[in-house]
Amino acid sequence: VVDIWGGVRDEKGQPWEEDTMAMSFSTSKGIVSTLIHILADRAMIDYDETVAHYWPEFAQGGKGGITVRDLLTHGSGLVSGGLGASIAPQRGPSDTLATFIPRLAAVPLDFQPGTLWRYSGQAGFDVLSRIVEIASGQPFDRFLQDRIFGPCGMTSTWFQVPGSATARLSTNYAVMGGVLLPIDP
Repeated sequence: VVDIWGGVRDEKGQPWEEDTMAMSFSTSKGIVSTLIHILADRAMIDYDETVAHYWPEFAQGGKGGITVRDLLTHGSGLVSGGLGASIAPQRGPSDTLATFIPRLAAVPLDFQPGTLWRYSGQAGFDVLSRIVEIASGQPFDRFLQDRIFGPCGMTSTWFQVPGSATARLSTNYAVMGGVLLPIDP
């Protein structure tokens, strides 16, 4: 954990304590990828299978050709900085992967799958997380707990931070208009 405030968890001076937690954001992509590799190793997922195989809504609007590999390598064209990114739905706190992914399936692609590399900040890995649920037959957070967090002894790491633990979260910040401002996790 990087402590940018010199021993405190926010600009107000609250101390960084042993049980203070920080959001992982994009570092979670490695965790999702690990789950995909676990399932592929067990022949429950094929890297070159189309996403539509796991989630039929993706057969619509030219997305039928997106493969698991395209999502893993940021080559899917799904919410990759173009038109799709400008109109993509935002995932709300009450959305599950099962309710959110169909809305992503309606977003136009920014380019044809496999033709370019462009970072997919969240959408591609949300789709991969839903594929984990479908292939494993378990909710994503349960599979994550059973396969990674539990065996590694990570008792304060979750896919969704429970309400009882939110007070332990450090403040998240973003640069907006050249100024570092606190944002909601």
